[in-house]
Amino acid sequence: MEEKALISNETPVNDRNFKKMMLYNKFHQDIRLTIIKMAICTFIIITSIILDMHRVDKVFCIFMGIVGIIDTLKIKDNKIKDVSVLKYDFFEDYFLANNQKVILEIPYTEIETIIDMEDFYYVTIKKATLFISKNGFTKGTAEELVKLVKTKNTNIKV
Repeated sequence: MEEKALISNETPVNDRNFKKMMLYNKFHQDIRLTIIKMAICTFIIITSIILDMHRVDKVFCIFMGIVGIIDTLKIKDNKIKDVSVLKYDFFEDYFLANNQKVILEIPYTEIETIIDMEDFYYVTIKKATLFISKNGFTKGTAEELVKLVKTKNTNIKV
């Protein structure tokens, strides 16, 4: 007998949603690396201003620091190809994430955090981020999902 999903969700994928997720990854998932890169670039700029250097060297260091900051803050222009809907089915002890090419079975214990945003939940699992539309529930509700995950994983940060 096939197990029935307790909660189901279909999250539309478009460029706007994907860019939001990439921005989340940049500042939440990779926060340590982002802070280190920003600190190094700021240090280079401030040091080159303070030190007595030739004008050309000073301009070069300031330029490289600014380029580093821009690169750190830049969101890569990746686009999702061939995926229009992400489907999620939540069962008793795990959930399935289906992107029309691959189906992942993820135990609730692997979820590290759930970030509650305006239109989405950003769910981090190890080194990946999933986004789940609050308006995409075809079975159950957003509140029921958070309640289910909290009962299955007491270490989760919401």
